Amino acid sequence: MGTLFNPAVNIMSRLTYPKKIALISVFFLLPLIVVSVLLSKELNLKIEVTEQEQHGLKYIQAIRQLYQHLPEHRGMMNAYLNGSVEFKEKILLQRQLITADIAAIDVVDTRFGAEFTSQQHWQAIKQDWRALEQRAFNGEAVDIFAAHSALIRKVYALLGTVSNGSGLALDSYINTYSVVDALVYRLPLIGESLGQLRGMAMGAVSVSEISLLQRVKLGLIMGELSSSYLSVKEDIDIALRENEGWKNKFGPGLLATEQQLIKFNAMVTTSVLEAELLTLDANTIFNEGSKTIALAYSLYDDLFLALDGLFVARQAELAAVRNTVMGLILVTALVVLYLLVGFYLTIMNTIRTLDDSMRRVAAGDLTVNVVSGTQDELDSIAISLNKMVGQMRGLMRKLGEHSSLLASASTELSATTEGSKNTALAQQQQADQIATAMSEMVESINQASSNATTASADASDADREANEGGAVIRKTIVSIEGLAEEVNVAAAEVAKLEQNSIDIGSVLDVIRSIADQTNLLALNAAIEAARAGEHGRGFAVVADEVRTLAGRTQESTEQIQQMVERLQNNTKKSVTVMEANKLNAGKVAGDASNASESIDIIVAKVAQIMGKTNQVASATEGQVLVAKQIDSRVDEVSDGAHSGVAAAGEIALASEELARLAIELQGVVSHFKT
Repeated sequence: MGTLFNPAVNIMSRLTYPKKIALISVFFLLPLIVVSVLLSKELNLKIEVTEQEQHGLKYIQAIRQLYQHLPEHRGMMNAYLNGSVEFKEKILLQRQLITADIAAIDVVDTRFGAEFTSQQHWQAIKQDWRALEQRAFNGEAVDIFAAHSALIRKVYALLGTVSNGSGLALDSYINTYSVVDALVYRLPLIGESLGQLRGMAMGAVSVSEISLLQRVKLGLIMGELSSSYLSVKEDIDIALRENEGWKNKFGPGLLATEQQLIKFNAMVTTSVLEAELLTLDANTIFNEGSKTIALAYSLYDDLFLALDGLFVARQAELAAVRNTVMGLILVTALVVLYLLVGFYLTIMNTIRTLDDSMRRVAAGDLTVNVVSGTQDELDSIAISLNKMVGQMRGLMRKLGEHSSLLASASTELSATTEGSKNTALAQQQQADQIATAMSEMVESINQASSNATTASADASDADREANEGGAVIRKTIVSIEGLAEEVNVAAAEVAKLEQNSIDIGSVLDVIRSIADQTNLLALNAAIEAARAGEHGRGFAVVADEVRTLAGRTQESTEQIQQMVERLQNNTKKSVTVMEANKLNAGKVAGDASNASESIDIIVAKVAQIMGKTNQVASATEGQVLVAKQIDSRVDEVSDGAHSGVAAAGEIALASEELARLAIELQGVVSHFKT
């Protein structure tokens, strides 16, 4: 379906509304104009044809007089030539009538002869009449009668020529065709048959005899007359049936003509055709025959006037139909044009309203409420536009509220990020301090380890020297005193190590707290970035990195905490041992003067000291390893602190960018009037 209308859609989509209306008007009015022209032409043609038929009637009316007078002249001449000389005056008067008839026909032939192609035919009739007129009184009755009949047949043929030329013979209306057939073909034949019957009967009674041939001819004429009358009656019955009111108008005349025809036929039959002696005079036959012919032609004239009235009514009806149709077409065209203009104005007014409303919306006025004033599809557009503006209005209000909250949150986030940055800097400094302290602690532990090793060697020497004898007791005492002093130093260092491990634990608590705060800040930053949508995507990435670093810091802190706890445990043990060694060393130093008496005890004690010193050396070596691990972890914490500072800087920049975007968003929202 869509493919079928694609060409029309493509054409209409490229035209403005005035051009669309013009195109529709052309395609609507053009067929209407063509139809109206064709219909008007057809109706005008029918009117012209009817008018031409009226012209034919005028011509036939003129011929009818001649067609009636010629048979009368024939009958008079036949009677005269057969001995009834009293008809001569009537013949001369009849010739005057015929001359007048010819003059009347000349007038109509001059007017319509070329149109009906009857001029040549008519001129031949006039020539025949002039010839007949000159020789009628001197010719034989039979020849003159035959010449009259031939001339009458030519006049009858002229009726057919005029009927064909004027279109009467082709009349397509059933209510007039039967009348035309009766007037042009049937009634003239009745008149001619009556004229022949009258003339032959007059000739017979004039000589008081009738031959067999004449009887046969009279019988044939009477048969033709009967047949012609039946045809006329059939035509008239159709006319009476198809034309309302004609039955009452023509019924009596038709009945009178029929009765007179029967009467005349009966008179000719009884007095001429079947009579032994012809006693009836010619005047009686002439008068009775003329009366019958006069009634027939009276019916002819009545039908002629009625037919002319039908043609006039048809012309008026066709003209009324033409005028009505043309008026309806004109009114329809004007109404269609009026409706198309109204359609165009309605569309343009609605489009202007929608365009003005959309311009106001584009300018930021979201208080627009479009009223199209129509109840068509454009009103649906207006309703949809109002819904869209309403949704935009609510969206802008929410967006304004959220932008304010976002600006406030970004400001708070910026402040929080700055605090996080400061905290991260402090964490970095503390981590650096821890790293420095751990380096110093490692050196101290290394020194303690070295001292423990030395003490172990000295203890071995002391044991060996003690076994060698008391000769070297002084030297041993000195060594013991030195050992005691070294032990004191080692005890002090171990005490410092214990204190440093405690300090490391405190620093780790600070680092853990900072990591927790950083993780919390990163979480808050991710939430705010999610609220900011597309503008907070970069900020969300930074917040996620910070949260990852905070998690790594927490993990490293836990590992360092475990190491510090082990270091503290070992340090406590070392402190305990060193305190014991310190006491022992003091005791040895105090009892050095009695060493000689207690050499065995000293040897035993030295052995003990050597064992303890080995333990201290072993423990110190373990502490060195732990301290190195702590130092490595502290370096990692320091690196994490540096990363945290960098991340905090990035978060601060993202917070500033978020604040700027929030301000821009507030500016955009403030552009719209809600």
